[in-house]
Amino acid sequence: MPTMRASIWGRAWGCLFAIAGAGALTAAQEQAPQPTFKAGVQVLRIDVSVLDGKREPVRGLQESDFTVLEDGKPRPIRSFQAVDAVAATAAKAAAQPAMALLPAHNVATNQVSGDTSRLIFILMDRSIPPERPMIVARQIADAAVDAMAPGDQAAIISTGLLAPQNLTSDRARLHKTIASSDWSQGPSQAQQDQGAGPYDALGDTRCMCGLCVMDTITRIANDVRGVPRRKVLLFIGSSIIVQAGPRNFALDVGCEKRVRDAREKLFDALGTSGLTVHSIDPQGLATVGPATRATVPNGVENRDGRALNQQLMNERSAFMDAQGSLGVLPALTGGRVILNNNEPFRMVPAVLHESDAYYLVAFEPTEGTGDVRHDIQVKVARQGVDVHTARYIAASRPAATATASATPSPDAPLEDALTGLLADSAPPLGMSVAAFAGPDAAHASIGVTLDASAFADKPGSIPLELAVLASDERGKRVGGARQSGSVQLPASAAGSAAFVELQTFVTLPPGSYDLRAAVMNRDTHAASSVFTHITVPSFSAGSLTLSDVVLGTRQTAGAPPEGAPAIPIVPTTARVFAADAPAWAFLRVYRAGETDAAQRVSLDVTVLDSQGKRVKHQSLPNAAFAGRQADVRLPLPMKDLAPGAYVLRLEARQARAEASREVAFTVTPAVMAIAPTEHTPELDATLDAAAAYLERYERRISAIGAEEDYQQAVTPLPGVAVNTLQTLQSRRDALSNTTTAPTTRKTRANVMTIGMGALGWVAFRDVFEVDGKAVRDREERLSRILQNVTPDSLDQARKIAVESARYNLDPETTRIDRTINVPMTALLFLRGANQSRSAFRLGKPERVGGVDCVTLQFTERSEPRLIQTRDDAPAQGTVWIDMVNGGRIVKTELSMVSGGILNMAVHSRTAVTYSRVDKLDLWVPVVMDEKYEVIATHQTVTGHATYLDFREFK
Repeated sequence: MPTMRASIWGRAWGCLFAIAGAGALTAAQEQAPQPTFKAGVQVLRIDVSVLDGKREPVRGLQESDFTVLEDGKPRPIRSFQAVDAVAATAAKAAAQPAMALLPAHNVATNQVSGDTSRLIFILMDRSIPPERPMIVARQIADAAVDAMAPGDQAAIISTGLLAPQNLTSDRARLHKTIASSDWSQGPSQAQQDQGAGPYDALGDTRCMCGLCVMDTITRIANDVRGVPRRKVLLFIGSSIIVQAGPRNFALDVGCEKRVRDAREKLFDALGTSGLTVHSIDPQGLATVGPATRATVPNGVENRDGRALNQQLMNERSAFMDAQGSLGVLPALTGGRVILNNNEPFRMVPAVLHESDAYYLVAFEPTEGTGDVRHDIQVKVARQGVDVHTARYIAASRPAATATASATPSPDAPLEDALTGLLADSAPPLGMSVAAFAGPDAAHASIGVTLDASAFADKPGSIPLELAVLASDERGKRVGGARQSGSVQLPASAAGSAAFVELQTFVTLPPGSYDLRAAVMNRDTHAASSVFTHITVPSFSAGSLTLSDVVLGTRQTAGAPPEGAPAIPIVPTTARVFAADAPAWAFLRVYRAGETDAAQRVSLDVTVLDSQGKRVKHQSLPNAAFAGRQADVRLPLPMKDLAPGAYVLRLEARQARAEASREVAFTVTPAVMAIAPTEHTPELDATLDAAAAYLERYERRISAIGAEEDYQQAVTPLPGVAVNTLQTLQSRRDALSNTTTAPTTRKTRANVMTIGMGALGWVAFRDVFEVDGKAVRDREERLSRILQNVTPDSLDQARKIAVESARYNLDPETTRIDRTINVPMTALLFLRGANQSRSAFRLGKPERVGGVDCVTLQFTERSEPRLIQTRDDAPAQGTVWIDMVNGGRIVKTELSMVSGGILNMAVHSRTAVTYSRVDKLDLWVPVVMDEKYEVIATHQTVTGHATYLDFREFK
């Protein structure tokens, strides 16, 4: 299957570079979404929190306990998932999915798949009083970071939407950001008493009318709208302006209306997002009035008792208004208010504990839902519980009566994707970054590689705009790159999965940075973004340092632009490689200064498997240097490694100085290569016999039903993940204590196979029981619908199949959409009309169930594929044929390797055994075994189905 590459090297802001097409790449290196059968209905997925009277999360609820109302009318629930952070943490501790703890800058993606971890926004507001309240505010924020569950992401936000630290799971980075800034914008009480006068929050020109606070929360709510995860905002501050009355004419700048308009936008945003707001006041037990403070100077002119009393009344009124304002947003969203507590940080763990468990409910909205706003209500069949979720479905476009705004900038989608709080995930985008010594001692060159394959959706010229933005630890922009170009895809690429990678660079001084990249199609204005962070070391002459490790599958052609890191291989975001495909790792070593140049630098190269066991080792006792640097280029030992997950570790030593780097990669089985069919008499006879048998089979089939018993399990692959933060001994200890208990499910269903004449057949599954519990009445819907086969009845049957597919077990954080796991799928490749689509060869004869069989192997060649996946992955398989009995099919095996975005590869294999059913006088599937290996989560999904009670419908 042809796969196209494209790449660019960027220069700086405003530079233009063309994006040129390049050669082919093996199918095992493609970056494309997970296997998905393209069928289904439109659904909306919302997260639902259910709390009891003590604000404890209610666990153990079932789908049948929930009712979703849209505009007061019940809507069908299409999928349901209970999320429990505590249980998930325990499972991760036991299973340790591969790659989970590798450095975040290895490969970043904007695809969260089924990620159910929480998003926590810590808003340090301008209203935090200086001095002690600011200290307490930092303690509150630190307590929230400490209470994060594994996988949770938190961001530090300040009023005005400055994000000193974007969403990350790195607690050290979050703590460092919290300690590095002072967010107070008002004068202290002492400053006010000593002449500054009362602080006028409405008149502060830095945030006129206080709108910046509501605007910040509105933007956060809008950014997380449609993200089906628990979203929590901790508002740390002493007040929030949600209403403003008339002011003195000389001071009035229209705050009353401006605040009202901002409040309406905020309430709408909160209603559609499901964001829960908790307000925490860091002031503690406040003392109100000048008599309580030592800062009131005696003898100030006109400071008599009447003035002091008036000041007391004014402060008391302002204090009560401020405390009351803090309760508005929690009351609206189901959050808490923490006031008048000298140690509010001690209550933060309990606040986050409320979202430890919640539910994801997907329902089918009414037609036309996207045109206007619709009310949502979720009811739970439990007494005394509080249910919190989104309250509206937002309109997808503004109402017709809305006033048209100014024509937006053509670059607006790119800028929005680049500057949002969350990465824009449509289309998919991936990024890897690597730091090298730069043009001078004070700067480094950061190479950026973007997987933009999702933008290459058709042959021809595809114009793309690329932007990269770097921000320091205080959220200040410090660098970036931007360029335009075109991906040229030839007509021969139609229907193939194009692998397009864009490369650029930025120059930065040593430090820690938030790195963002966005790509936009200039014709369609479709844009997406991806975020990561990177720590840039100092490549000065004073120490032994290493660049990041770069992986690549081809050599560099031509020289890079001035200032870009010159390396011999083209960097790639791919981390999954076939065993028979070439791939290299590259690292640059920078030795200490000239005074130490005589001291040799040794390099140890180690490959660790998923259990932390060393499987390969090489020692380079004396690296060859040119000046201060030495280039190390190593072939990855694919052919010597069994399929699985690995970590490549490189360790450099010079005297007592040490430095190391690591990178993860995965080896997949070599792609089974079958040359175009060479027609021999034996092969032609086998193909003809199989085609004739299936033709008779299709004429014989009218409608055959059976009852299916289907047992599924999700099991961690043997071993534990390679945790780069652990020692080998701790990994071995973890392995010895690891349990791998599978997650299981048992379903019972009616399966129907319908003959379609010359078109072959179709098969559908209708689940009626899950884990011993009926999910519907056991009436045979399929047989009733299909008694009279029409296009409408087939469409109903497909919808039933999609509905039943939601009972398929999936590995954690990854969804495998499969509505085609029905037993006769492999026979499609042997139909006479389809044989030209695949390459065939004869294998060794084998005996199956006492029957001597000829084995026939095939690889799909033509497109579109018979089994649809979003990356058009080809199918491969083996068929066991009884030639003595006219080409009868005795057994089939079908396999696929579908590469997901950023290595979410899924390896599937389905084996089916046939047997004779006397009452039908027909050989039919009686056993089906499935296996799906998910590389990213280091888990296996298995299924074992048996078929009984066959019956025929005419």
